[in-house]
Amino acid sequence: MTRLRRPRVTNLMLFAFSVLLGLAILEVGLRVATPLPIHGEGSNRQVHEALGYVVSPLYPGIDRFGFRNPDGQADREDIELVTLGDSHTYSQNVSSAESWPYILGRMADLNVYNYGVGGYGILHYAFLFDQALEKYRPDHVVVGLFLANDFGRYCKFARRPYWRETLRQEGIEDGCPEGGPGDRFVSSWAARLVDRLKSTAIGSALIYHIWYPLETRLAGNESARTSVLQYGSRRTYLQSSFLTMRHRLMDLDTPAVRTADHAAQILFKRMAERARRESVKLSILFIPSKENAVFDMLSPATPHYREIRELVEEERALIERYRQFFGRIGVSTASARAALSSRLPATQVYAEDVDSHPLAVGYVAYAEAALPLLR
Repeated sequence: MTRLRRPRVTNLMLFAFSVLLGLAILEVGLRVATPLPIHGEGSNRQVHEALGYVVSPLYPGIDRFGFRNPDGQADREDIELVTLGDSHTYSQNVSSAESWPYILGRMADLNVYNYGVGGYGILHYAFLFDQALEKYRPDHVVVGLFLANDFGRYCKFARRPYWRETLRQEGIEDGCPEGGPGDRFVSSWAARLVDRLKSTAIGSALIYHIWYPLETRLAGNESARTSVLQYGSRRTYLQSSFLTMRHRLMDLDTPAVRTADHAAQILFKRMAERARRESVKLSILFIPSKENAVFDMLSPATPHYREIRELVEEERALIERYRQFFGRIGVSTASARAALSSRLPATQVYAEDVDSHPLAVGYVAYAEAALPLLR
């Protein structure tokens, strides 16, 4: 019996080896031939003590400090404009030259350094603001504030050793509960699985080129996981799970978000005070979520319309709350929503998929909205 089993075992081992070798070759080929992956927690990231991570300098278009800027930009001594933000400021879906920070720089004839990285939030902005003033001493700092999720991962980063001590020195108490809203989303088994897949080129290709298009084909009814957002003759899509997640990330009644809100106001006040002392113009660009930008053009017959409306109202109320807060501390603000809306529905601002980031025309709108902040 043993002699009969050996060939089968050998064949199975050879088959498994062949599959693994084929996957490895495919993975390497995709990484060389495409820009995938860019999203996963484990992909194209380099550990940073305070920030948690920066983008790997091995990734195309990333400077040696882990930020998205052209070659040599980090070494310039005449940086006049610095931008801070998350993936919207990184400007996903477009090249660095098409990102809103660099479009804004060309509009205002200013040299730019962009600190935008996907997943960044309040603590990152505070840290990078200080770094920018010490390294570049710019005339302007513009923060692209995406309140739809900028509070969401505050507690995750606030628990890092660097921030525990820093926040204690700032007089900010640790009010972060275990299992906050951002943590629940990030730590769910489904989210971890998706993130693992996104951390590989093969997984990213499957998710973005097969799974997401399949979801959009199945969209269009109340029971679907993906809703069609029809704005005029254009359409884009919204994953229904995002409605619940984003509500949690903006709900000031939850301890984690309330803690992030309290810390954000203290940190922004400190940033404003330092900006005044050093004659730097600190400004805020409010970046709306996709559903916020297109909501006024949606029909009440849109699937999940009531939930979308409640989410948009919550986001707009939070933006207004922070607009008033920044007004009290002397920080200028602008919103990109009107500039985006002016392009709808004549222009395809968002792709016909579930991606929450705009296409190139949307980043032009961001830059146009931010331009008055520099005057």
